[in-house]
Amino acid sequence: MKVLISVNSYYPDLDGVSYVTKYIAEGLVKKNWDVTVITSNDKKPKFELHNKVKIYRINTYTFKTFHFGDKQKYLHFIKSFSKDKFIFINVGIQNSFTDWTLKYIKVKNFFSILYLHGIYSSFFNKNDFINLNNFFSKIFRNIRWYLYIRFIKKYFQKYNLIIHLHKKDQSIDFFKRLGFKKKLVLENAIEKKFFNLKKI
Repeated sequence: MKVLISVNSYYPDLDGVSYVTKYIAEGLVKKNWDVTVITSNDKKPKFELHNKVKIYRINTYTFKTFHFGDKQKYLHFIKSFSKDKFIFINVGIQNSFTDWTLKYIKVKNFFSILYLHGIYSSFFNKNDFINLNNFFSKIFRNIRWYLYIRFIKKYFQKYNLIIHLHKKDQSIDFFKRLGFKKKLVLENAIEKKFFNLKKI
């Protein structure tokens, strides 16, 4: 089975999202799946094979909550990849790859999964009051993401499955309010559940 994973950061990046995604990708390879990861370039090679995972990198970045980069190249990659049936995993929301995918998720020849690592919180914390820049930046982000959710939420319903990182993740309540029922909770990618995903 072919799997395509889109994620904002991946090997050799060392953040939590890249670590969990790498664990999943390489775990699927060990199960004899054909795994491709598409991620941001960030001055790394455009293509790399690491532990039998094919890594393609596309120029993309987010500035002030807006996404920039090679959107058409990314969408063309998905189109060329989708000549055969496959599983498509978008890791996270409010990043360029997932946001650029949302309106095209209705394509029928792939099983679509949204793998969440939390969600943006509109609640203020003490860091938002350190200076005026932080305060107004928080207000701007709150407005931006409120409008984003309002106009984009209908596309979330097109996913075949949404995976939450843990049972207390605030994304669960968020998608529950949207009326979304096709969900699965994996406590930081529990191997037994995730690697039987083909049975879903």
